[in-house]
Amino acid sequence: MARESKDREDLLREGTAMPIRGRLVIQQREIVMGFRSAGAFSLYCDQDPVFQFNAHSELRRVFFQGRKLKAAQGSLVELTRRNQAISESPEGKTAAQPLMLSETSIGEEQRKLILDDLKHWLQLIQACLQTEPVAQHQFACVGADAQAFQKKVLTWIQKCPSRQIIADGPGL
Repeated sequence: MARESKDREDLLREGTAMPIRGRLVIQQREIVMGFRSAGAFSLYCDQDPVFQFNAHSELRRVFFQGRKLKAAQGSLVELTRRNQAISESPEGKTAAQPLMLSETSIGEEQRKLILDDLKHWLQLIQACLQTEPVAQHQFACVGADAQAFQKKVLTWIQKCPSRQIIADGPGL
């Protein structure tokens, strides 16, 4: 993910994987959230953190404090690139190696930190959409009118289990 805002994708304009999506600015951070066609929800709090869910509201992918994580058998595992040896053919040409990732389970303390942060963002969004005039948060949406989008997000948050469930895998 891009570190500079000028380098990052404009998810509101270009996030076509989420046909229904919206943007708020909360605490000087751009929050983009949306729904895929099958109902899977994604939440981007600027560039970090990012939380992606499947259609059953189970957490499936996370980008948190610069680390990429995915769901695996109800737990979160960190994905890291493995160092690869560059191979040369007998003709002296460098062969491209496929990307290799290693998976490392995260500890309970890190899991709690991630889920607490998710809860914090969902509470901020819920409070903003329920009580404050959203216009003051530079609210915009695509794929639904503003009122329908707010209702859809609030319904998703309210139905979200109080104890977040982690998916069995990273797929939708």
